[in-house]
Amino acid sequence: MTVFLDKRYHPWWIAAAAVALIAVLFSGGRAWQAARAPAPTPTPDTAVDTVVWASGKVVPVRRATLSFGTAGRLVGFSVMEGDTITAGDPVAFLDAPELEAQLAQAEAGLALAEAQRDLVRAGAAPEDVAVAEAAVQAAQAQLAAAGAAGDQAGAALQRVSSGADTEHALARIALDQAKDELYGAQSRRDTIGGQHDRKEVGQPEFDTAKAGVLVAADGVRAAEARLAALDGGATDATRAEAQAAARRARAEAEMARAALRQAELRANQLKAGARPEQLAVADAEVARARAALEAARAVQAQTLLPAPFDGTVGALLFQPGERVLPGQAVAIIGGLDALRIETTDLRETDVARVAVGQKVDVTFDSLPDVRLAGRVDYLAPMAATGQGGTSYAAWVALDRPDPRVRWGMTAFVNIQVAP
Repeated sequence: MTVFLDKRYHPWWIAAAAVALIAVLFSGGRAWQAARAPAPTPTPDTAVDTVVWASGKVVPVRRATLSFGTAGRLVGFSVMEGDTITAGDPVAFLDAPELEAQLAQAEAGLALAEAQRDLVRAGAAPEDVAVAEAAVQAAQAQLAAAGAAGDQAGAALQRVSSGADTEHALARIALDQAKDELYGAQSRRDTIGGQHDRKEVGQPEFDTAKAGVLVAADGVRAAEARLAALDGGATDATRAEAQAAARRARAEAEMARAALRQAELRANQLKAGARPEQLAVADAEVARARAALEAARAVQAQTLLPAPFDGTVGALLFQPGERVLPGQAVAIIGGLDALRIETTDLRETDVARVAVGQKVDVTFDSLPDVRLAGRVDYLAPMAATGQGGTSYAAWVALDRPDPRVRWGMTAFVNIQVAP
């Protein structure tokens, strides 16, 4: 470095300037060396701090985020933020008309099942039994008539075979018998038809009566044809016609016997009442319908969102008219009578020095003049990893609450640990 000096300066000023320059250069070099040198290692007396700090939030000890169990349109809230509510009080309502329809259907299903069960237990009404017994009597009369006709046809066949009567007389007798059978069949058909119209007999009995008329009409036509043939001089087919008449009579008797068995079975069932198996089926149907109704009521009840415990409404997260899905957070409530601090950034390098029961000093950003005492009430066994690194959750219980401390405030905790 070249220093230019005015000749007017005295020589001792030159010496002083040189000394000052050397001092500046020396101090700058020491500062540069200090900046480059590593920091000194602290001694054991100053390396360990007796306080572990963390930040957190003020939250109620008891709080809940409420959501519906079914989807629907939010009708509205029955509370406002900040309201105090009691356990069971309604918080919000959903409009779900499809659930109301399902409930009405389930109620109707139960009523039907119970009515059917009561009908089975009560058995047949007296008038039903009377109708069934009348049907049995009618079937018995029809069988008797068919038996008599069969006897007459058999006797006619026997006479033709033995030559006791002339063919013309047999034909006349057969025609008279056929007409009598037709008149009787028509009378039975009309009688049973009236009973059928009054719902006193079933369709099978009416069909049997009508079939009897058709059979009797065929018999009349056959007897008339036979008599006409005899009147014209034809007598060779007498035996065959008598045999056909006998077969028809036997068929009518079988039909009448089947109708009687059916009428007797119906009457016996009505008199005996319901079997144990039928009662069991009816009871099972009622139980099934009742379970379906309870399920429908449980689903419909999910359109009402009740408070699970006594507390204060912290937040309402939807607007009336919005669509809500199952599990979506709708409201948040908490008990403000008991608050605590939940930390969010207790470092993993400090957690080993923290234990439940240690004393804590708590301060607040929004309340600079408030300083509260507390203790560590809980320490999470598992770390939470986030963008800020690995940390552990700790809960701090306050020894004495302060009404100025509110839910959601940011808090700073100083945990007193062993050195």
